[in-house]
Amino acid sequence: MLTKPESVPPLRSRILRAGAWTLGGYGTSQAIRLASNLIMARLLVPEAFGVMAIATVVQVGVSMMSDLGLRQSVVQNPRGAEPQFLDTIWIAQIVRGFIIAGIATLVALLLLSLNAAGWISGSNVYADPILPYVITAVGATAIANGFESTNMATANRTLSLGHVTMIEVASQIGGIVAMICFAFFERSVWALVFGGWTAALIRVGLSHVALPGRRNQLKWHSESWRDIHGFGRWIFLSSVLGFLASNLDRLMVAGYLSTNEFAFFSIAMLLLGALQDAVKRLFSQVCFPTFSEVARNRPDQLRSVYYKFRLPFDLICLFASGFLLHAGDNIIRLLYDDRYQAAGPILSLLSISLFALRFGVAGQCYIALGRPDIISLLTVARIVGTIILLPALYALAGQQGLFVAIAATYFVTLPFSIYVSHTMNLLDPFREIVVLPVFGVGLVTGAILQS
Repeated sequence: MLTKPESVPPLRSRILRAGAWTLGGYGTSQAIRLASNLIMARLLVPEAFGVMAIATVVQVGVSMMSDLGLRQSVVQNPRGAEPQFLDTIWIAQIVRGFIIAGIATLVALLLLSLNAAGWISGSNVYADPILPYVITAVGATAIANGFESTNMATANRTLSLGHVTMIEVASQIGGIVAMICFAFFERSVWALVFGGWTAALIRVGLSHVALPGRRNQLKWHSESWRDIHGFGRWIFLSSVLGFLASNLDRLMVAGYLSTNEFAFFSIAMLLLGALQDAVKRLFSQVCFPTFSEVARNRPDQLRSVYYKFRLPFDLICLFASGFLLHAGDNIIRLLYDDRYQAAGPILSLLSISLFALRFGVAGQCYIALGRPDIISLLTVARIVGTIILLPALYALAGQQGLFVAIAATYFVTLPFSIYVSHTMNLLDPFREIVVLPVFGVGLVTGAILQS
């Protein structure tokens, strides 16, 4: 039986409120994260960040490669608010958490075996003897994450993000406090691992006690699973490909760099990732639910709504890309001690990717229109570009070529994305061109700061 339709405020007010909570919460989160990183950079040696970065990539990779679009199903499916649907989601989520932890352990065992057999070069990150153990510990956090209440996804569905944002910030603060306390007694990568575990446990606990809504039960509903699986098979493929598109470069770069060099790359990615993650979070938490609701109720207005959302992303990404291209060195000098200054030129080169990142808004429209398969095609193109560009530019320009290649992979999919947007009546050439001078403004501002 269908539940009574949800009583919610008008879409516009929910968009503004959700955007404010997302940006406010994310800004707070990133400020806390940066402050903790600066503290930990003084407590730990650079190699710890290199090891943790690869362990995190492995955990994220296993997680995305087992993604069935559970959260997206709650947001997108007309039955996403039904108790039977949500309980089925919760059970699938729990099982998935154990699977992720198990696969991470297998990856760690494989690394141990390859190192013992002498098949991995002693000069790169994968040869670090502590890495397999860190991968196992980080991967195990998925077990805790699997028990997170589906009320988190339900809040995302209705754009009611206030409580969600507060939970995320609270769990982050708890994890950081635990991490710093641990580091005073044991100045090793295990401080970072301990902080991650603490944050996960706090987030899961608060998701059950601090959010309005019903409590999940271990009840399976076969019909709901058919809906979830039918939608999720494309999300699964898109997530696998999306992980490879977003992280294959990191996995490949780790094979070219030492643990110390990879730490500098990780610091640059941390700073650039703060902006990238903010943009992507708005994509998923505000753009996707909004586009889904417009596509369900007012499909003729989707293009107009799409460009209203694109404008702020265009302005932010274009300006930041130009600004960081010139000012990357100064930012690293301002924030970090002399041990980390090699991260400055890397940050400048990687910032070119922001120019293309803004087009990711279109991907949320494709999913809202029930076409996640298009995302799969776009990500395949980027993966192929990564496989070709990284070794080719490394051969031509060494380490600098690696970082230029990473930025260049963001541009590989643009021609196809523009074509798809045109065929789906989402493309407005004038609106695409009129914002481009903002990149030049960023360049000039960065050059002034650099001088």
